[in-house]
Amino acid sequence: MIKRGSRVRVVKMDTAGGMDWQAKRLEGKVFTVRFIDSAGQIHLEETGIALIPGVDEYEIVK
Repeated sequence: MIKRGSRVRVVKMDTAGGMDWQAKRLEGKVFTVRFIDSAGQIHLEETGIALIPGVDEYEIVK
């Protein structure tokens, strides 16, 4: 189960048809989960970006 403080590797993010250049640069990198909002989006430290479960691909790093 993912929670605040978990480490996740971004596998692939939806880039909105190539319009979101920030999403592409995060692929393959590991981040700490800052918080999970009421919509279930997973906000990452140091990025200002959230992963959207079911849209973006990520894996929990042990």
